[in-house]
Amino acid sequence: MRHATGTPRVFCAGQRVCVYPLRKNLNKSRPLVGSSMSRFKKQEYYKKNREERLEYQKEYYIVNRSEIRERLKKKRKDDPEWAAKQKKYNREYYGNNKKRIMEKRAKKKTAQNNMSGYWKKSGFRK
Repeated sequence: MRHATGTPRVFCAGQRVCVYPLRKNLNKSRPLVGSSMSRFKKQEYYKKNREERLEYQKEYYIVNRSEIRERLKKKRKDDPEWAAKQKKYNREYYGNNKKRIMEKRAKKKTAQNNMSGYWKKSGFRK
């Protein structure tokens, strides 16, 4: 994607990570880990690099949010049953993984509460 000025859009989070949306998504073009690796080694690799991958995906979404939303709108328009299928899938997934999801939410909420106390103590104003 390019701005109206014709320059490529670049999103930099801090000094060490920059996202260039013109680059291919590595997850789609080829696997990050060669297929010659054992399944155990692949799992280990993805666990080890999970945080970096999630950070990259988050930044990619921030940069390409409008395009992603437009694709979803088009999909809903082209296939009226798609939304119902998604809703059904999400309901089943939540039902099967409710315990894990609730634990994750509680952990996140606890972390947020701890941080809110930190900001109050430091005198920081939002």
